[in-house]
Amino acid sequence: DFAAVVIINLLVSLGVALFFIPSLLDKIPLPVKHSARIVKRKRKTIWFSRHYLRYIEFGVRYRAILVVIAILAFGLPLFLIPDKLPKDSDTSSSNQAGIQLTPFQVFYNRTIGAKKFNQDIRPVIEKALGGSLRLFADKVKTSFGYYYYGGGGDEVRTKLNVTIGRSQEGLTIENLNDVCARVENMLAGYKEIEMFTTSIFSAESANMTITFKPEDENGIFPYILKIRIEDFLMGIGSYHVYVSGVGKAFSNQVGSEYISGSWTVALKGYNYDELMGYAEDLKSRLLEHPRIQEAYIMGSGERYQNKKITRNRMSFDESFLAVNNSDIRFAFSEIQKYSRSVYPYSQVYINGFSAPLTVRSAQSEEYDLWTVQNTPIITREGMFVKLKDFSGIKQDITDNKITREDQQYILMVMYNFIGNYELGAIILKRNISQTKASLPLGYSADRSLYSYSWGQKQSNFYLIFLVILIIFIICAVLLESLSQPLAVISLIPFSFIGVFLTFHLFKIRPDEGVLAALLLLAGLVVNSALYIVNDYNNFSKRGKKLSSLKIYVKAYNAKIIPIALTILSTVIGLSPFLLSGRDERFWFSLAAGTIGGLVFSVIGLILFLPVFMRFGLREGVRRKA
Repeated sequence: DFAAVVIINLLVSLGVALFFIPSLLDKIPLPVKHSARIVKRKRKTIWFSRHYLRYIEFGVRYRAILVVIAILAFGLPLFLIPDKLPKDSDTSSSNQAGIQLTPFQVFYNRTIGAKKFNQDIRPVIEKALGGSLRLFADKVKTSFGYYYYGGGGDEVRTKLNVTIGRSQEGLTIENLNDVCARVENMLAGYKEIEMFTTSIFSAESANMTITFKPEDENGIFPYILKIRIEDFLMGIGSYHVYVSGVGKAFSNQVGSEYISGSWTVALKGYNYDELMGYAEDLKSRLLEHPRIQEAYIMGSGERYQNKKITRNRMSFDESFLAVNNSDIRFAFSEIQKYSRSVYPYSQVYINGFSAPLTVRSAQSEEYDLWTVQNTPIITREGMFVKLKDFSGIKQDITDNKITREDQQYILMVMYNFIGNYELGAIILKRNISQTKASLPLGYSADRSLYSYSWGQKQSNFYLIFLVILIIFIICAVLLESLSQPLAVISLIPFSFIGVFLTFHLFKIRPDEGVLAALLLLAGLVVNSALYIVNDYNNFSKRGKKLSSLKIYVKAYNAKIIPIALTILSTVIGLSPFLLSGRDERFWFSLAAGTIGGLVFSVIGLILFLPVFMRFGLREGVRRKA
């Protein structure tokens, strides 16, 4: 939506500039003024032009030095060079000994990949040559986690944050509410507490925030209360706790309730039941290996963020149901009577108030698994049967998710392998080959490699290179040159330096607005250079007996005021997003990055654009020889 608004705005402004403004100037002509102030301003322009011409002659003579300074200011991406080769996310230094390395990889690991180089030499080189790009990259690396929605002028007060999570499956939201009520009763006895709030999101977790009275929040009481909360919740089983806010954060979560697996096979197919059958076969083969203790069938590819959920899967004897004139729907309706699932109903009105209504089976708390399987039920034909006669219940640990991609269901068979990487890869490849041999047309089985979502978002930054390429092509057509467009697009890296320094100096957290700011700057800053270079070409074609450098200074004087007004108007237009504070996550970073880039592009326009131009070294430079 933002891109569409910008495109429409630019198209409308183009029509206004081509048709409305000329007609307006024809009806309301601007008078030509002659005054002493104008003469004085022209004298200042001549004085500036004389000194600016000397700087250009100096810059052209020592162009190589200025180019090196510009490159170092932007920075070299040395931090992207891998520490070791091969760079594989599933290998580590402990198990790379058995991998056959190429001669180049051996040489690389002995030089750049050496421990001495990475620990002592590489940090110094990265700081010396990384420039503003390294500062911005460090800022991006520390941008994981939660975004703080607090204005810069907000008063920060001492508070305790207590997160209570369920460690044992089967506990309900009522159980969690009882635990929170017990903690609240304990907190109510302390007069130093100003307020505490509890938020129960689900049966999985709850959060408590505790604030203190102003006279006690900077003392020792918050630390004492933190220790007492830790001791109190440690005595409650089936729940883990995370306490933070003052001192060192505390957590007694061991992570055993989460699904973990370093090897994953992704199966895809258009029929979920058949795909589940193939996943079960693969899981059974994997568990036959003595080095594989556990295997899980999951609906998503998250390896470390899914809790173990025990799911009861029921299988039916369809022939038995058909003989007794019954179907799966009948069996499902019978077993549903004993389910502990909660079914949300509609809203009900009680004493004039609307309240949500949920339906739960009354027998779910009274019947155990054996009773459910052995209780006689009446079929439609009047026969008494038991659920165990035509069905079976099996418990599986899973994430209880169903995922589809490109009209295909996806199941992940995840497991841990006890052994080195090479043997694990052989076992994985063998099982994938056996699974592929049994899959029909339209199904697939391949290894799934885990990748962080941040890396997927970073791939959008490569769009900047596409935008720069398009700008270069347009400028080459407009200027009828291949060298001048290079000078024009050289302002883009200078504007990026401004973005990098802005986020580093003002400690702004990068987010999605950074990419929008970089793309916007790539289109804005080249306009300033195009104004000057286009006038330079027009003045050169007129055949006046002036040196190339003087022609450039004349073009610069003719366009610098419109350029300055354009940049100033853009900065003013983006300023309201800065005044709104850092709460505006996208818009604040967009405005800050764009303003910083535009301001820094002025330095590149004045000092470096004439250096990057090729003037042919005519008499403007030879006079000093």
